[in-house]
This record gives sequence, structure tokens and C-alpha cells, in this order.
Amino acid sequence: MKKITQDELIPYIVKVLYEYGGRATKSQVENKIYELLASIFQHKWYHAPVSHGIPRWQHDIAWAKERARQQHDFVKSSGRGIWKLTEGGKRYYSSPAYIDGIRKIQLRIYGRGCDAT
Repeated sequence: MKKITQDELIPYIVKVLYEYGGRATKSQVENKIYELLASIFQHKWYHAPVSHGIPRWQHDIAWAKERARQQHDFVKSSGRGIWKLTEGGKRYYSSPAYIDGIRKIQLRIYGRGCDAT
């Protein structure tokens, strides 16, 4: 089974928020990332509860959001359950680092690249 790290989820959080116009609910972000990474997240390991009964896939996305906020200033909370892309997150989305990051993840997980934008 291929696993994705919390750090590897950060570009997906940025991507989803950008595609929602820079702001989305936590559940919108989670559902879209689940859809994008369904071949990974469908594995039973990701559905096992880890903290307060939350499935691992949701727990990992929440912690990835915190890492994106604390370490990179890409995301911030904007009210209860609302995630917002910061100016730093918008710059990251438009940067070669974002595209390279997504492609590296796709190569590691699926053995192929993808259209990151």
C-alpha cells in the first residue's frame, strides 16, 4: 500500500482552496482531496479511527492544514470550519515549486506525472 505524508497533502490543500476561489469549508476541502486521492484513501488503513473517532485520512488532512498554516503561511482559518488561502498560498500555487511538488508526489505514488494545475 502506498501512503501519502501530511507534508505531501499540503499542495493538494492549496490546489483545492485555489480552485474554490481561495476559500472553502473544511468538509469541501476534505471531500475534494479524498476524490483526488481516492485510490490511496480507499485503503482500510486510512479509514481506521485515530483520534476522537476521526478516520486517518481526515486526521492527516487536518494536520497537513496546520503544517501549511504554521510552517508555510499558505492557509489560515477564517471562522469556524472555513479555510482560506493566504497570499503566500496563492504565490505558492503559481510557483514552479508547487508544480514540481505535485509531480514528485504523483511519480512516487502512481509512477507517473500529472497535470498539476
